[in-house]
Amino acid sequence: PVMHGLLDKTYINKLKTSPSYTADSFAREYMSIWSGSSEESWFNFDKITKYRKIKNPETHAISRSNSNQFYLLSVDVGRISDQTVCSVFRVNIINDKYYATLVNLFVLGTDPKRKPFQFQAIDLKKIIKAFNPREVVIDTNGLGVGLGDEMIRPQYDEFGEYYPPYGFINDDVYRKVQPKDALCILYGIKANGPLNSKIHGNVYSRISSGMVKFLIKEQEAKSALTSTKVGQKMTVEQRFKRLLPHEMTTKLFEEMANLRLKRTGASMDIVLEQINPRFPKDKYSAFAYGMWRIKEMEEDYFKKKRRRSAMGNRKLVFFSGGTE
Repeated sequence: PVMHGLLDKTYINKLKTSPSYTADSFAREYMSIWSGSSEESWFNFDKITKYRKIKNPETHAISRSNSNQFYLLSVDVGRISDQTVCSVFRVNIINDKYYATLVNLFVLGTDPKRKPFQFQAIDLKKIIKAFNPREVVIDTNGLGVGLGDEMIRPQYDEFGEYYPPYGFINDDVYRKVQPKDALCILYGIKANGPLNSKIHGNVYSRISSGMVKFLIKEQEAKSALTSTKVGQKMTVEQRFKRLLPHEMTTKLFEEMANLRLKRTGASMDIVLEQINPRFPKDKYSAFAYGMWRIKEMEEDYFKKKRRRSAMGNRKLVFFSGGTE
């Protein structure tokens, strides 16, 4: 239903009455139109697609020798109609620059029973346990406060496994109430108009400069997987789980292609709106928040490095009193 809403009904009927019409041919035709993106799109779909180079998603932290890296999670919070999405970034520091790879995307609360924030917090803590991230960015505007409240509390899942409380490193309100012994890796972000403008500009800039890489298309991943003995032996469910992160990345790109620059009069802020309002943008928001925090961390790194350099180059002059 959402997909059909993006296309002209006359064109859809034309496709369906074609002798060569099949579900697959319609999907290919649909994607060829959508992947070109609208002329109104702020992001150039074709240009950002060329950064889909990563063959394998990651489901847990992977230690690489001789690599200066860390993981970062970023979360856009939803409750009723919207989804809570968690982006997983692997950040590699190369020549003092923070290069990001989006290695996975998770949707929390897909089962209605797991929509309440108590269960979403457990699911997020499972991802934290798997990746041991340096930080977890959470949108604590509006609904996000509910998830933040649960993240600072301990929980047990349905199997009796314990998940500890986590604390915020930048929120004075939470710091007053979160447990003193909580591991402080949560970073709350409250995006207002001016900050959202900077966030959008940062996403555009870092992708355009090649600072971000993404998983390859699911079609390419499927071909590569089924060409191996391991892939051929997989069950349908196993193959679905393996290819899901690639599909989620495609959905992220579709959300980005559905964003256009909103006319705001004299304001110089970058305001993005959905071309089709029924098409979600939660994956983009989760991705954008993570990209913003990575930029902030890179800037903090440069500031510390400059301070250390200034301290090292500073010449100290000592005065010792002499005798006449």
